[in-house]
Amino acid sequence: MTIRYQIDVLEIRFDPPVADQFAAGIRAIDDLQRLKQLRRSAVQVDDLYEFQRLLDAKTRRDFPLNGNRMQEELIVRLKAKGIL
Repeated sequence: MTIRYQIDVLEIRFDPPVADQFAAGIRAIDDLQRLKQLRRSAVQVDDLYEFQRLLDAKTRRDFPLNGNRMQEELIVRLKAKGIL
């Protein structure tokens, strides 16, 4: 149910065909806490790019920091919103 709810939130916010592209990544997550965090993120992020970055990070269990300024700025924004 949590996975279906997650996909529903994305469909409502962004568009059903767009949400479908995230379904496999969401279904691959077996940690209920991570799914809850992503659900909150889906409601709070400004755009799909932010959600994709979080989904990638949550799927790999880390956030890919490589000195890229854009990634660092994204982390600051997400922490300010209480997402990370």
